Amino acid sequence: MRNGNVEHTQKSITYIQNNLDNNNISLSDIWPQIKFLLADGISLIPVRDKDHGDKKAKSPCMVSWKPQQTERMTEAELWEAMNQYDTTAIGVVCGEISGRLELIDIDSKYKPGIEALLIKDIEKLYPEIFPKIRIHATPSGGRHIIYRIEDHDVEGNLKLAGRYATDDEVKDQLKAGKKRLSKTINFLETRGEGGYFLYPPSLGYSVVQDVPIPLITWEERCGLINLCRSYDEVIKVAPTPQPTKSQNDYYTTNPFEDFNNTCDPIKLMEEYGWKYLKDNARFIWFTRPGKDNGVSASWNHEKRVFFIFTSSTDLNNERGYNPATLLAEFGFAGDKKKAFRYLVDKGYGQIKPRVERAIIAKAINEKKSGPANLSTEAKESIKAGIERSNVVHPFGEFWKIDDGISIHLSDVIFVLKGLGFCDHLGRLCKFNFDTRIVSNCEDELNNLIDSLRDYVKIEDSNLRDDIYNSIEEKLSTEVKYIRSRLPRMDMKCILADKASVAYKCYTNCILAISADGVKQLGYEWLKGQDLFVFDSQIQQREYFFDQPSSDLYKTYLTNATRYTDHVKNCLGYLAHKKKVKDRAYLIILTEEVPNIKDGGGSGKNVFTGSLSWTTTVHEVDGAIVKTDEKMLQSWNGQNIFVMSDLRKNFYWPMLKNPVSDNMTIKKLYKDESSIPFELSPKFVASTNFSYDISDGGLKRRARPIEFTPFYTKNGGV
Repeated sequence: MRNGNVEHTQKSITYIQNNLDNNNISLSDIWPQIKFLLADGISLIPVRDKDHGDKKAKSPCMVSWKPQQTERMTEAELWEAMNQYDTTAIGVVCGEISGRLELIDIDSKYKPGIEALLIKDIEKLYPEIFPKIRIHATPSGGRHIIYRIEDHDVEGNLKLAGRYATDDEVKDQLKAGKKRLSKTINFLETRGEGGYFLYPPSLGYSVVQDVPIPLITWEERCGLINLCRSYDEVIKVAPTPQPTKSQNDYYTTNPFEDFNNTCDPIKLMEEYGWKYLKDNARFIWFTRPGKDNGVSASWNHEKRVFFIFTSSTDLNNERGYNPATLLAEFGFAGDKKKAFRYLVDKGYGQIKPRVERAIIAKAINEKKSGPANLSTEAKESIKAGIERSNVVHPFGEFWKIDDGISIHLSDVIFVLKGLGFCDHLGRLCKFNFDTRIVSNCEDELNNLIDSLRDYVKIEDSNLRDDIYNSIEEKLSTEVKYIRSRLPRMDMKCILADKASVAYKCYTNCILAISADGVKQLGYEWLKGQDLFVFDSQIQQREYFFDQPSSDLYKTYLTNATRYTDHVKNCLGYLAHKKKVKDRAYLIILTEEVPNIKDGGGSGKNVFTGSLSWTTTVHEVDGAIVKTDEKMLQSWNGQNIFVMSDLRKNFYWPMLKNPVSDNMTIKKLYKDESSIPFELSPKFVASTNFSYDISDGGLKRRARPIEFTPFYTKNGGV
């Protein structure tokens, strides 16, 4: 008969409620209802309808009603017991014995108005369940919501929502002699396994929504229970993530606090798959991922705390969670450090003013935007500062101004890189991005100091002088270290001769010489090609393309060398910068005279000197040439290395490696470095003496040019 027709029974209850005083109700008046409840499988017990000695009304009449939790009283047993105890009040035993019956008790005397709020929210959130649930009113204005569970055992009595006890309520407990005082008062509870409740018309209980006791699913029941729990005011919040001490010193409001105070709860939950369900002035309710409906979590607007009711997460459903804790759990598997970094990147956290000022200075110095959680004013200051610094100090400031001036080598090196300094084969070089010329810095220390001083550009003369002094003090012993940290020169950016094209650089232009002719280029052409030239590649004179040519040089070569094809080939070899190992030659200038005393004045020095009109030349006195790592000590990247007037006993085989292979160079006060063959010079040797090259490898590379006695006989060139 469960959930059957209750029309006759409910009419009797309504008649009793409307026409009879509770004191005048007889057992016969309520017996039809009792018979129906028994027939519906409900376990009933007699309950006192008035105080009896120290026994209060509403309490079970029997010493123990535990048997009725597992075995229902028969109609006769119940009639006899109620007659014996002289009562017309009945209690319904909840749990399995009554068909998995459970009740939600809304106690409005402890929370006035809660019954209206909750009933309204049930109707709003569960419109398909609300019409089915049976609702009774209690004498104090509360409500009982009654239902049976279809597919799950009934839990014991549960405390769903409460509030903190007032001072007066605590005093009342003391007056009543309670030894263990309760600091909380519950206003939403269940009556489940092991619980009972009074059924109308007992002691003023009445029917509000007159429907059969419904059978609902466990999921539907949990939705109702979770909704009730969302009203709990006794909030035990899970520990809030805390920043480290150093992080805390950084903020007036740390990112966790800022997020807790300002986050959008709906956006947070939806980001991790939860669905917005409904809301009111106090709460927002959510449905968990994988579920279409029902309350799985709530957001308390006033407390700014989430409650997670579902057991499908690792979270404790008896605790509240602030947004930062949920973010760490949902997004970062509980890793609060990762959550902290995420919040900083999202702009959360209010930085202390003194810290922010330091960040602004550092950000401008490093050309960075700074952390995302800077104030709007700080971000604008950084933007303006960077724009200003990009003009004055495009590579940041290498000095720090605290109690004094401090120079950081890492910042110095960064600035020097920006200014174009680099290391080339153990030598300090500097790119000029405007002229496209690379200069070799022989005096490394002074070159570095001068460039850094020029970079400072501070109007305050005292401060500027302090920085200058700090630069000199810092760099005096750090040149080698600085050079070692500068980038190595990429030779791909240096203009180089090709097999079919030779480039000649003058102060006003560049000539591109090929079999097709001569083309004049401006230095702006280098910028378009993203190329540079060494200053040692530039002949220190202007070239005028339309200037009439002269036969004077040709006449000189004819008189001095007969200007044979061999001489022309040698001149072409020397004028072309490109070097290939199988075509590496030693050009030897000597004289035709059989007797050395008859030589001299033949024009060899004019020959080597005139090479500087077509390429770059470095000439050393042959008398002091050393064929070891110091051989190129005075060389600075010129295309031709001339050894003039080699002595009679010069050891020619020592030139084999320099001519045909890599070289080792030892500059004064610097470490040895290796010069790749392609970057080493071409060699010219002149001598007034006969020579005998016995080494076959060098002999194959020797290309002699014999000078005639023409100018010797005619008094010189």
